[in-house]
Amino acid sequence: MHVLAVGAKGVGLWVGSPHPRVEQLIEYERLCAIELVSILLYGRLRFIGETDALTVRFNTVANRDLDVLILRVRQRIANQAFEVPPHEEREALRLPFKWDLIARSEFLSLGDEASIAIAFHRARSQTKREASRGSLLALAPFELAFLHEPSASLNPYGTDGTYVPRSRIQALRFDEEGLACVVGGRRVEITMPPPLVRAAHRWFELVTE
Repeated sequence: MHVLAVGAKGVGLWVGSPHPRVEQLIEYERLCAIELVSILLYGRLRFIGETDALTVRFNTVANRDLDVLILRVRQRIANQAFEVPPHEEREALRLPFKWDLIARSEFLSLGDEASIAIAFHRARSQTKREASRGSLLALAPFELAFLHEPSASLNPYGTDGTYVPRSRIQALRFDEEGLACVVGGRRVEITMPPPLVRAAHRWFELVTE
């Protein structure tokens, strides 16, 4: 048995056999990013530390309970607010219904009422069987978030997400493949469509001038 524990100092993985013990622990101050993958009934949650990573695989029936825990962890590591660059208001983007719900949700805003810079891209399907896929990039005062419909399935069910606390970002590199962040001394790579890479580049230029 494996149990994910979210405590006052960090996130840990507790195992019940053969001997009950804490198998892994990542303190909040060492947490660099969170990755969430959810496709149909398969889910994978990964907490990326400075030198290690804690991975939990789960049935997505438990998504709602996990969302609460993930939000709590993201709020704990969001310890410093930064400027949000000038941007289009969410209403002007005319997001598809699913993505508009996400953009307005507490899960994206961390419960903060400050404005969030959002960019959206819809990739065309490569085959007749494959559905088009949406991607959303958000720059909030506390966090950089990238969400997209899964690429490992023909159907765009579920939402993958990568969340990086802005207070821990030390360096950024942009190319046509995506965005690479140095976070707490660790390189975190986020693959995303070129239009969203350009949006991220523009935003960070505006807030670092």
